[in-house]
Amino acid sequence: TTKTTKYFPEEDVISLGGMSPKAIWHMAQEVTPTTRYLNLNGKILEFLEKPDNETVKMIYPLLSHDKERIEYRYARARGSNIETVTIIVEGWPATIWGTTEAEMLEELSTRSIIASPIKSVKKYQDAVDKQGIEAAGPWLKYIENPRQEKLKRLVEYIRARLLEYKT
Repeated sequence: TTKTTKYFPEEDVISLGGMSPKAIWHMAQEVTPTTRYLNLNGKILEFLEKPDNETVKMIYPLLSHDKERIEYRYARARGSNIETVTIIVEGWPATIWGTTEAEMLEELSTRSIIASPIKSVKKYQDAVDKQGIEAAGPWLKYIENPRQEKLKRLVEYIRARLLEYKT
C-alpha cells in the first residue's frame, strides 16, 4: 500500500496501522461543543493492516457513497448531564487496504474497485532480481526514479484539475 500512496501529496494520505471503531470520528474538528466536522474530500485512507470488523462497519456508509454528507451521533456524559454530539462527515475518501482476507474483499467489492497484485513466475523473478540489486547497492533506493517522478507529477496535475472543476 505504501508504494501506491507515495505518488500522492502527503497531506492527502492518512496512513493507519490500526484504528478503533470510532477513532475516525474523533479526528473531526470541533465546531461547537456538541458539533464536530470532518472533511474527507480528496483524502486517502491507507489501512496498513486490516482493521477489526467493527471499524470496517463504521466506515461502510462512506464507502457506499450513499450521501456526500453523513451525520453520526453519540452520547457523551458531561458531569451529571448526557448530551448528544453530532459528527458531520463530508466527502468520500479513497481507501487502500492491506488485506487478502476473502470475506472482507468480498464485502468491499460491493463498495469499491478491488485490485490485487498479479502473481506470476516473471513477477517473482523480477522481485528477486530487484532485491539482489538493492542488496548489492543499498544506496540505489535513495536515487529518484524518473518514471516515478513523472507519475507523481501526473497525479498532482490531475488532482489540481479536479479541484478546479469542483470550484
